[in-house]
Amino acid sequence: MPPSKTLSRFSAYEWYRASPSWQARREWILKRADYVCEKCRKRPATEVHHLTYIRVFNEDPADLMALCRQCHAEIHWRQPANDNQIQFSFDFPDEPEEEEEEEEGGEES
Repeated sequence: MPPSKTLSRFSAYEWYRASPSWQARREWILKRADYVCEKCRKRPATEVHHLTYIRVFNEDPADLMALCRQCHAEIHWRQPANDNQIQFSFDFPDEPEEEEEEEEGGEES
């Protein structure tokens, strides 16, 4: 017997995005927005964004937003959807906090 193929979370999501169910839901969301991006309201909406993945595979219409490619890319750059897209913050304080200085400046051994 051939080994059974198990879907990963990613491959299951990709399968879903190719399904007739998603295609119908996607088209309904784009039509609801008159095919205009719901973020910038300037460019044509060509993509559908999940505001939450809590109900993925069975989304409420309020979970989805019609976007242009540029706005969708900006949203995912600011707030990654997956752990493998984590962004790092390099906001370091200019000077150490006073409490740390007081502790270091105390008794020496």
